[in-house]
Amino acid sequence: MATQLSDAQLNKELEQYEEDMSWILDNYTSLIEKHGNEFVAVLNKKVLAHADTIQQLKDHLQEKFRADAHRPVIEFIYPEHPNFVLPACA
Repeated sequence: MATQLSDAQLNKELEQYEEDMSWILDNYTSLIEKHGNEFVAVLNKKVLAHADTIQQLKDHLQEKFRADAHRPVIEFIYPEHPNFVLPACA
């Protein structure tokens, strides 16, 4: 059953997501060293779990965190820094 979030709660969740994504990008080199070729779940700038497959990671999060299993940012850590190509704005 989906939970309705208030505007304030939704804003807080989005801010947390942005902070965690920034943390992942800022710490990508150390994440490669520890978790290259793995999926990681990050919440509050901390790796909560990691696994070889996204399904293993999701199962672990569901088992360990139940209702809050959806909250972490899940990202695949490539063994090398990915090259991001952003489209040019016209």
